Amino acid sequence: MGEPFVAEGCGNGGLCKNKRWRRLLQCLLAGMIYLALAAALSLPDLLHAGHGAVIGRANRDTTAFLWYLAWWPYAISHHINPFYIHAVWQPTGVNAAWITSIPALAIVLWPITKLWGATVALNTTLLLSPALSAWAAYGMNLEICDAFWPSLFGGWLFGFSVYEITQMQYDLNLAVLFMLPAGVWLFVRRLRGRMGRITFVAAFAMLWCFEFGVFTEAFAISVLFGGLILLMVLTMARGDVDFPALWRTAAESVLSLVVAVAVLTPLFLLPLVQGYTRGVIWSRSINSVDLASLIMPSQYVWFGAGWARHLWQQFPATGAIPSQVGYLGVPLILLLGIYFRKSFSSRTGLLLLIIISTAILLSLGPRLKVLGYSIWCSLPWFYVLHLPLMDKALPFRVFSYATLAASAASALWLAGTDPLRRKWVLSSMVILTLFPNIPAGIGTGRYANPPFFRQGYCRHYLRPNETVLILPFVSHLPVMLWQEENGFRFSMVNGFTGWIPVNFKWPRYISACLALRSAPPSDYGPQLMQFLHAHHVGAVILTSHPGPISEAAIAPLHARPIHIGGVWLYRVPHPSRSRPADHDALSTTASPDRR
Repeated sequence: MGEPFVAEGCGNGGLCKNKRWRRLLQCLLAGMIYLALAAALSLPDLLHAGHGAVIGRANRDTTAFLWYLAWWPYAISHHINPFYIHAVWQPTGVNAAWITSIPALAIVLWPITKLWGATVALNTTLLLSPALSAWAAYGMNLEICDAFWPSLFGGWLFGFSVYEITQMQYDLNLAVLFMLPAGVWLFVRRLRGRMGRITFVAAFAMLWCFEFGVFTEAFAISVLFGGLILLMVLTMARGDVDFPALWRTAAESVLSLVVAVAVLTPLFLLPLVQGYTRGVIWSRSINSVDLASLIMPSQYVWFGAGWARHLWQQFPATGAIPSQVGYLGVPLILLLGIYFRKSFSSRTGLLLLIIISTAILLSLGPRLKVLGYSIWCSLPWFYVLHLPLMDKALPFRVFSYATLAASAASALWLAGTDPLRRKWVLSSMVILTLFPNIPAGIGTGRYANPPFFRQGYCRHYLRPNETVLILPFVSHLPVMLWQEENGFRFSMVNGFTGWIPVNFKWPRYISACLALRSAPPSDYGPQLMQFLHAHHVGAVILTSHPGPISEAAIAPLHARPIHIGGVWLYRVPHPSRSRPADHDALSTTASPDRR
């Protein structure tokens, strides 16, 4: 990895040209193989589910990603500052710089979103993400080991890892992983003189900017982890290494980061300063890898999928998905053991061993967890969380670096001098235990969407930019999707942006009552009206059939509902009026379908 590139002797220009064409064809073949595998995982379920379905789980995070994909193009095209979002959490709003608002993906996918909608844009990204990650890892491995089949195997190992497949079902921002192997690929090409200085710095800076625009936490982890790896590379350099080339490439890598920060600062500095939320948001104990998951099969691989889910259910504390993303399997661990035993004395082997060990150790979180049982043992993450901006980072996300290093180590071992039979047997076992569960697929989900929103009745019954409260007030209700599909015509008190903004004020009892979980207390009425008027709510929309609790929650409005498109619409009386507003004056463009 550290040796300087030496120009290959061709004998004549034709041989070099033939080799370049062969590499290009192999690269295209690898991309087609990865794309076919990704399509086999996602496309059948998606085509069967039909229009409106999304790849993976139709959870609240996915509704937020759909909303963000549409928000950035909408805000930019309407000359609205996209960082200060007031379409949700009215009137407080939320700062887009401190939530996972994926501006980079939204801007890149703008043409798809404009032509076919945010759902198609999201599905396209999830369909391509494992193929792109595998393809980038293939390029990285080809640069390191210069062998097609080992590079193809290593690319598959990273792009279709359990970590990647799991994130495809839950988090769009974590499923886009191609930046990691692409960064290593650029570094090695520049180290070996196959890329010019300006091209390298510009490409690396663009990669930094894109990663920041996909997920700021991933950017922060890349800076810290990448800096640690760079220091290790410089420290481990020996006399047979072209140290000037290594130092030059390291310095230019830092320069690319400086360029990226210079580009991002004018856009993100003020929103980042103003929107910072102190303290921990998500539990690091739950969102860490269980040590047993390294060898216990995952439900997302073909081998053992039938009993893996049942096995994990025996340990309820490990039921959280982050606990299970660390699956490597016994054959892969054996393969890595054989490689490191033979290559431990080499700087490349030692470096990869340190990277894998460090990534796995960090992914375990602040406390060791085995089969759901926490062992009172402070791990390195306990100290990492005290670093700037790392108090919100989640440990399991570091595991992607372990899979990347395992990909490179596996490719190097297959390209080595071990007996061919051993390579075939061991690599086949790795494929058997890690091959994705294609028969089960990634799966698809679909959101409840009342005709009031789906068929656009809300355009007739709500005034432009009117603020509404949608009940029940719960985070899993796809209110973000309903607003996005109607072109942000109305604003909401509701929203799901990861967490409730710290300056969003809740009167006493309001939260539980509006979630329709309990009957309101005696002093609920004045507090509800105060809340609605303070948040400029013009209408309340009930999405479930009125029952005793919901009727009691809405009773202070003293309003007669309009039943239209599967919802019940209540007008909020003006505070200066002593009796409810006339429902017939609700909108000058009321639909004749009102019933």
